[in-house]
Amino acid sequence: MIQIIIGLIFALFFSVLYRLRGAEEKLWLIRLDKAALLGLGLMISGLILIASNSALSLWAAALYIIGERPAWGKFIGTCITRECQYEKPGGIFGFIANLIVRERNNCVLYSQVALILRALYWFVPLFLFIYCIVGTTFVAYLSSVLIISFCFPVSIELGKVLPVPALWVVNPESWGERIWSKAELIYGFIQGIVIYFLIF
Repeated sequence: MIQIIIGLIFALFFSVLYRLRGAEEKLWLIRLDKAALLGLGLMISGLILIASNSALSLWAAALYIIGERPAWGKFIGTCITRECQYEKPGGIFGFIANLIVRERNNCVLYSQVALILRALYWFVPLFLFIYCIVGTTFVAYLSSVLIISFCFPVSIELGKVLPVPALWVVNPESWGERIWSKAELIYGFIQGIVIYFLIF
């Protein structure tokens, strides 16, 4: 029971940091998005250090930070507004997603598939590292990767219906920005839950 409570507290803290990572906020001269991203990586690193006393735990922070690089704006925008953005390039994830679902046939489903692929790119290496270092089961590794990847587009849909506060929104009048703010809080919480219970 204590472990569940700690896991939920960790996930809530992870959720707020994840939202800050997506926001373009500054505190004096500090870019909070970069600081929050570093904090997220170090939180994962710290969990591994506690769980396995591994000197390699900082590699997890590096993998989380590297995997976060931008490549999803088009897909997120389409999932939020349900409006196709054919003119914007989709990159490698858009190219692969287009082989699975043609963008011209269903741009929303295409964008959802692209986001799942993007999340796989982010979390397969990180979770494989955790699997090898912490010694979790392969079933836990595989299920964690699938849950966190499929929950990426799901979090956007949940952001449209759940009464989650919209934090750090540049333009509060923008419905899309408010939805994305909520979606990041939800997805950050899911990440926190999955990462915590994968390690412990």
